[in-house]
Amino acid sequence: MSGRSTARQRTGLVGESIAVAYAQRRGWTILETNVRTPSGEIDLVVRDGDDLVLIEVRTRRTDAFGTGPESLTLRKRVRMAACAYEYLESRGYDPDATPWRVDLIAVVLAPGQVPNVEHLPHVLTE
Repeated sequence: MSGRSTARQRTGLVGESIAVAYAQRRGWTILETNVRTPSGEIDLVVRDGDDLVLIEVRTRRTDAFGTGPESLTLRKRVRMAACAYEYLESRGYDPDATPWRVDLIAVVLAPGQVPNVEHLPHVLTE
């Protein structure tokens, strides 16, 4: 991100750093962050044992306009699937032979409270 960032961008960056810390506490290996593909961005790519995990991070300051999981519309899920396949292909992974999944980490940064982190695995198969 270049130039001045918006409050929304700063909130997203904080959420992504919390998601990285969450992944590290779980013992996952961080492979890449903020990966651009032709269809969009993958916030975080980690290794969880044998699984390659592509993570969408949703950060909110409040649930007034819905939760992070509620924001995963069908359109967003389709875009996430496209990003996943583009990522796998660009890195030389065979999507049929490589164990992989797409997860969501939802972070709520309510003022004056400890950030709340919710992890939803396999969000493309729900």
